[in-house]
Amino acid sequence: MKIFINKLSPLIDQFVVSMSNFVITILLARLLNLTDFGLYSIVWLIVISIASLVQALIFSPMLSFSPKMSISRLRIFSNVTYSQLLVLLAILLFLLSLISFISYFFDLHTMFQVALGVLFVSIPYYLFEYFRRELMIQGRCIALLCTDCLTYLTILCCLYLFEVKSLYYAVMTISICFSGVVVVFMLTSNSRIVAFWLNTPEYRALIIKQYYFSKWLVASSGLQFLNGNVFTLFAGAFVSMAQVGYLRMAQNIVGIINPIYVFLDNHAQLYLARIKSEKGNEACEKAYLKVATLCMMGLSFILVILFTFKTEIITFVYGKQSAEVNEYMVLMIFLSFITGANFLERLISKVRENTHIIFKSYVHSSILSCISVYPLILYSEGRGAVLAMIFAQLIMLISILSSKTQKAVNSVK
Repeated sequence: MKIFINKLSPLIDQFVVSMSNFVITILLARLLNLTDFGLYSIVWLIVISIASLVQALIFSPMLSFSPKMSISRLRIFSNVTYSQLLVLLAILLFLLSLISFISYFFDLHTMFQVALGVLFVSIPYYLFEYFRRELMIQGRCIALLCTDCLTYLTILCCLYLFEVKSLYYAVMTISICFSGVVVVFMLTSNSRIVAFWLNTPEYRALIIKQYYFSKWLVASSGLQFLNGNVFTLFAGAFVSMAQVGYLRMAQNIVGIINPIYVFLDNHAQLYLARIKSEKGNEACEKAYLKVATLCMMGLSFILVILFTFKTEIITFVYGKQSAEVNEYMVLMIFLSFITGANFLERLISKVRENTHIIFKSYVHSSILSCISVYPLILYSEGRGAVLAMIFAQLIMLISILSSKTQKAVNSVK
């Protein structure tokens, strides 16, 4: 029974996190005016975009390398990654403070609001995500589930009870809730700050291994921003914040499938890496095929339900029907299916440590989608941003599949 609960709890945990974000977005869409909700969407978009860099540099190596390490080596690696994260956050703090000061000095009100929002939310959020992955690696699935339930329930209760009416109060409430949990983690965690930049054999070997794994993913994370999130910023800049709000409202409903994506990016990667380490490549391939089949079946089922009942769902969630949200939702459903296929291809590439394939796909899609985004937005307004995202995901999927096919052909020769 205990083994069954431990296996099931990661899926429940991803469901809790995604559903909490889903409800938080609905609550803020109802509490804030459309402009403030659009600004909040931009703030969270930037936080998530920077998170992809942190994921590539720190979180992905943690999940891929940890199952293959001895306890003593894992302790050293945990200290190194923890220290790297703190240095990265110190740099981020300086840059965001500088942007906030410049935008305030030149009376760039919107930029100031966004920069300040990102500053307050990002740092505690990234630390929170680090400690979550520490619990994953330690196999403390129940503790992870309880932590997420408590954290997100606190955020929801505070937002609801305080009835936040502005971007500032929404951001501060979320920041304080994450910060409180992070303080508890920092006091109880075994991770310690180390001078990882010193040229010692134990640090050098780990950092070199991390570098070769992460270099393509770090570059890919920057290109990932150009493949999707930047298009939403384009919609805000060239159309209106209201369109960003409508887009985010549709994205939030379709975001009910996010537990599948997060599961693939975290638990599935750790699971497949362990199988590869313990049982070899053939067992890993079989396990991957099972994961891919189950995920695509679940994804397809949910997306069909969302498409069939989209009008009723929009009315139920937001209390009113919106033609704009309806149109965005149809596009987001199609985008989500292609994104799911991409997640699976990237997953197995990470497990095989063929991360250069991912980078190559991002280069191809970034160039072509960035060329197409402006005319698409010009003729389709905010919908053009989603069309550009779809185009980017298609190019990426084709690129990864063609690279894998070429590699298979070369190996036969």
